[in-house]
Amino acid sequence: SDKIDKASTLNLLGCIRLARRENEAALNNFQESLQLRVKYLGKTNSYHPDIGVSHQNLGKIYFQQFNYINAETNFLRAAEIFRHNFPELHPFMKGINECLEQTRQQLT
Repeated sequence: SDKIDKASTLNLLGCIRLARRENEAALNNFQESLQLRVKYLGKTNSYHPDIGVSHQNLGKIYFQQFNYINAETNFLRAAEIFRHNFPELHPFMKGINECLEQTRQQLT
């Protein structure tokens, strides 16, 4: 669907902006992408991996902004979604576990 394509495009744009440290623009892209993914993918599967990717990317932005509480919240949701889809040794699981570990180090 066009909405799913738009969500993917917004997510990619967010990744580019994240790499350029354009945090506010990236945050807006990731939030809009997540909203579209929840609305159009979440109807049939609330554990769709793309929803997890959106949460992970939001977590990365919040982490860069030193907002570790929101980072952890988004990383935890991503981990929950990925756990439903992938084995523990899958690269997505390794990546999200590293994100959570780094965030928890900042919170302690």
